[in-house]
Amino acid sequence: MKKEENCIPNHISRKVLYCINEITKTQQKKKLNWNPTSLYEPLRTLSSIDDKGEVGEMLLYEILKPHFNVKWEKAKTSREKDWDIVVNGIKIEVKTATMGNTGITFQHEKFFKNRNYDAVVFLDFTPDELYITFSKKYDILWDKLHHRKVNGILTTEHKFDFSLKNIKENKINKFTKHKTKLIKTEGDLITFFEDIIKNIP
Repeated sequence: MKKEENCIPNHISRKVLYCINEITKTQQKKKLNWNPTSLYEPLRTLSSIDDKGEVGEMLLYEILKPHFNVKWEKAKTSREKDWDIVVNGIKIEVKTATMGNTGITFQHEKFFKNRNYDAVVFLDFTPDELYITFSKKYDILWDKLHHRKVNGILTTEHKFDFSLKNIKENKINKFTKHKTKLIKTEGDLITFFEDIIKNIP
């Protein structure tokens, strides 16, 4: 905006800037989950959901490949394949999310029941922690998920929402069975998958 426009009496910019300033003051009073010193702040600032998703997929690939038979194709979109990574023959859809700035929930978008995958892994990042949740596809309670609508018409897309409390208590009511763990080390992730592989029929 040109500075001279802001000098015109009753110019709309004056009211716009006033409103922005008032909302900014309100935001500053709230306790925010994230700040520039948060451990995983760089993930939150990535420009797209796809970029965040690729971080999650790459993380699994880099840590698991020395220990399991892992297949992953970088930068392949969900339109080109039905799963994100294969671990010992298990086709896995990987969903990565960061906690909101003021809430304590995680939102996982673009979930499709009709795609050919065996299981799902959720990687949920708080400012300083990483939680992982695993469920087999047939243990998902699809009727408990948010079903997307476009112009009032149901689509094939679903959305997972759950809270940090659900994860910490290992009580996510959108599955009949699932496994959740706080991941602090690479070894935590490896043993998590070792347990999964042993218990998959």
